[in-house]
Amino acid sequence: MNGNGYRYKATETSTMFNLISTYIADHVISIEQEKNSQKRVLSYQTTNTFKPSSNYITSLFKFCLSVQFCCYLIRGRLNSFVKN
Repeated sequence: MNGNGYRYKATETSTMFNLISTYIADHVISIEQEKNSQKRVLSYQTTNTFKPSSNYITSLFKFCLSVQFCCYLIRGRLNSFVKN
């Protein structure tokens, strides 16, 4: 690498094409590394947050319905017990 941080070295033998292609390759590599680090951060954030799935919501709804049904049955039994 030269003083600017790039790995190409401008000499008489290097052509403009080699300079440009090496420059582009360096930037593509750095962009890919940036994307990979962002993906790692994103995957870490998504695995450590709670996301309710549709199965969770469905089971919660069924649980609430069953609790309501049990309360209805208990209330009916209590009413019949009080009447007698």
